[in-house]
Amino acid sequence: MSASEVHGGGTQGGWRGRLGRWSPLAAALRGACPACAQRGIFAGWYRLNERCSSCGAVFERDPGSFLGATVLAYIWAMLAMGVVALLSIPGRGLYPGLEGVLLLTAVATVLLSYRPTKALWLWMMWVAGWVHPTGVDPEQGSG
Repeated sequence: MSASEVHGGGTQGGWRGRLGRWSPLAAALRGACPACAQRGIFAGWYRLNERCSSCGAVFERDPGSFLGATVLAYIWAMLAMGVVALLSIPGRGLYPGLEGVLLLTAVATVLLSYRPTKALWLWMMWVAGWVHPTGVDPEQGSG
């Protein structure tokens, strides 16, 4: 299998042919493997499977591979807190309990955005060539 086939190219269309109407973004959000487009990258709400059960792609090759996903989830939380603050402070001022509202907003945002952010991060790692089916070295090509 060549590098272009691993990353969605090739004569058969790679994952593009297997996704049907799903775009890569939608496939990531529904938890599809970036290498083969089969569902099942998550073992639970937050825990990622070590590898794809269909193609054997190893999702976390190095410790800390998903640190960027964690950072993105916290960025979403900061943005959500900013929106809540901008919507609530002008009308009510700095009211008692504002810290609790902002804290609750941040925690809820991190919890709700972590899984989709982790799936998107996995797809970005795949685009960068860090995730591929076991036994396939995308830098070697088909030769």
